[in-house]
Amino acid sequence: MSQPDRTLEYRCLNALLSGVERWLPDPLSAERLLNRARQVTGLNDFGDEEFLEPYHLLMRDLRQSAQLTPLGRQILSQSVSGFLENRLCLQAQWTATPVSLSEELRQPLYVVGFPRSGTTLLFNLLAQHADARPLYLWEAMQPAPRYRQGRPCRRDGRLAQARQVAWFVNRQAPRLKTQHPLIAQEPDESTWLLGNTFMSPAFSMQAHVPNYHTWLLDQPRERWERSYQYYRRTLLSLQGRAMSQHWVLRSPAHLRNLGLFLETLPEARVVLPIRDPVKVVGSCCSLLATVRGLSSQHVDATSFGPLALEGLAAAWEMVALARQRFPERIAVVRYDDLVQRPATTAMAIYSRFGYRIPANYEVRITEWLSTHAADRFGAHRYRLEDFGITPEEVRERLGHYTKTAETALSAA
Repeated sequence: MSQPDRTLEYRCLNALLSGVERWLPDPLSAERLLNRARQVTGLNDFGDEEFLEPYHLLMRDLRQSAQLTPLGRQILSQSVSGFLENRLCLQAQWTATPVSLSEELRQPLYVVGFPRSGTTLLFNLLAQHADARPLYLWEAMQPAPRYRQGRPCRRDGRLAQARQVAWFVNRQAPRLKTQHPLIAQEPDESTWLLGNTFMSPAFSMQAHVPNYHTWLLDQPRERWERSYQYYRRTLLSLQGRAMSQHWVLRSPAHLRNLGLFLETLPEARVVLPIRDPVKVVGSCCSLLATVRGLSSQHVDATSFGPLALEGLAAAWEMVALARQRFPERIAVVRYDDLVQRPATTAMAIYSRFGYRIPANYEVRITEWLSTHAADRFGAHRYRLEDFGITPEEVRERLGHYTKTAETALSAA
């Protein structure tokens, strides 16, 4: 076990909370958070109450298994509260303006690859297309306008709130800026939207929740299908009826259910970046250690390697099945092509799926790259051996992943 890096400010806040939390309400009381979400919004309808099963299981694990710091309990409490408020606000929006699942999403192009495989870079390159409509962090965190006292807020404060959250997280976990910087007004993962269903692997990134994680992996396809339908309806709400652009979205969360995901979102096209698995696994573990360290008392870094390796290997087996079923809807690109020939690679993806390519697309990519250097927040440094596995183990277990690169799009 190891102690996560702590800023002086984190240690001070944690010590303060440690001294007073015995007199404060339990921040992880499941019923209290449900009631607080109702009181804050003035709403009562969470929609389909199927979410309550994973919600209660998650909250039980956060209290009993996660070994959170006092500040970590407050962080997770705020995170969960946000998803509960999202459900209430989304349901109010759908009641006022019904959204049918029979409506079409606007040509969503998804970057769905292993974390740390170049997904962020590729996502941002595709988002430079003049017709692209990415999902921004502020709206991913709060996809529906907020309600107070049962009525929509007069001012939309979602961007300001997201900036506050991003500022706090980046300040307390400075290493995160070199791994996955949170910037409220920039494109980010659509994984946030799955959190509103309380069926999301992201919760296992935030904290040690073993019972919840096992339950999640055991869920039948029908349960996941309903979760993706909720996710799809959320995107339709964000899209609106007048949107003429096409979606560009990113999330590694869909890997393990990629076939079902493509069934539920029949408009979706998917691109999978492939990188040296040794770098992928080591970088994934480093990111996990940073995210867990934000809220946990201890981080057992040596356990991350074997767990991550098995999880990624199992996910890629499901990806292989999805590629067999939907070969025309899934493309593969090499990380080296992405880095060495970014514009050519991005245009090859759009051509592969039949999107038009604007005349100024390459110029827009060049301009974006000039202001978004890969190391603009510093270099991401890690050692694979710190996570309990060797390069040889990674290459042996992920041989099927490496072979996928043989079918990559040509970016010559």
